[in-house]
Amino acid sequence: MVKDIPVCKLSDDDFTELDLEQKARNLHEDITKHWITKELALLQSQINRAN
Repeated sequence: MVKDIPVCKLSDDDFTELDLEQKARNLHEDITKHWITKELALLQSQINRAN
């Protein structure tokens, strides 16, 4: 498991631009997946309510 490190303790030497881009991509994927899951649940709820 990855240990959380406060941003204030990081320096430019701690990660590369490529690392940062990878983290940003992963974060975007995680957010998108969770958003889609929530939206599908909301839509199903609205469909059930309409029926």
